[in-house]
Amino acid sequence: MICLTGIDGCGKSTHIRRLADWLRERHGREAAHLHVWDIAKNPRYHTHPFISDQAAVHRYLGLLGPGPRALFVFHGLLESYRLVTAAHPAVVLANGYWYKYGFTEALHGTDAAWLRGVATIFPRPTVTLMLDLDPRAAWARKPAVTPYECGFQAPSEAAFTGFQDRLRGLLLDQGSREGWHLVPVDRPEDEVAADLQQIIEREVISRWT
Repeated sequence: MICLTGIDGCGKSTHIRRLADWLRERHGREAAHLHVWDIAKNPRYHTHPFISDQAAVHRYLGLLGPGPRALFVFHGLLESYRLVTAAHPAVVLANGYWYKYGFTEALHGTDAAWLRGVATIFPRPTVTLMLDLDPRAAWARKPAVTPYECGFQAPSEAAFTGFQDRLRGLLLDQGSREGWHLVPVDRPEDEVAADLQQIIEREVISRWT
């Protein structure tokens, strides 16, 4: 598992798509994309209103309190992980993973130590790369933001950047605990992609040969 994490708007989805193409074309390995809402692809949840309807999901998240909301999100991620890995892909590219959602929930009022304990159910990635970006630059990149990304405040630049500043701090702290690779992304996309590929070649692909 290769995890790309970071604040909202840092380019996780973009670089996961690029890495998947690169792994296929350069190394002949198919990579599965793991996202928290892959749970909606499971036939058991196709018509569940709190999973299949993203607008309903966001409304429901706003109703839940600290703790229950974290468990709901972790449930989605765990079901998504089981669905994605059932096909035994060569590589799993995890988008945000529990880190992004867990620490977002910590900022929404859930105890961080409790969240870390619950998150032990998730396997630790082979390598984790944090796409590091100042929240003000992330705000400029995003066409729209949700209340969840703003601490359940009305979306605005001040609400988004203030909340994401705090999230970035928690992610940097976790990264220092686990030895993540910190990759600045406020530069041309191709430069970032080249750095990510170099790290993965060293940390993952070298083990295949």
